[in-house]
Amino acid sequence: MRKILIVDDEPGIRNFLKILLQEDGFFVKEANNGLEALVELRSHHFDLMVTDINMPQMNGIELITKIHEMKLLTKVIVMTGGGLMPKHKSIPILNEIEVDFIIEKPFCIDSFLGLVKELIA
Repeated sequence: MRKILIVDDEPGIRNFLKILLQEDGFFVKEANNGLEALVELRSHHFDLMVTDINMPQMNGIELITKIHEMKLLTKVIVMTGGGLMPKHKSIPILNEIEVDFIIEKPFCIDSFLGLVKELIA
């Protein structure tokens, strides 16, 4: 069973994506921010991480940077509301960080599921 980690500080989005992906046969864990995600990533292998960018404590760009430093093979989908740069820190732009796909909220559910399947089939 393929494992997916959903990282977003909005519980409604996390819960919706979890239910959607579980109904499609994936094992799904959730994290509220980058720090919680790192705990999960250090404890379990995930085939895919779907993360927001703007989150408290550790944003998505910092999380992705940590994943690359850890040399994890986890694929990454970045969700963004359009503003790619976190407002509270001066950090590299998203284009300089390797991710597998960037998807803008709101997104088409069928396209999202197709993308997930394509990345971790």
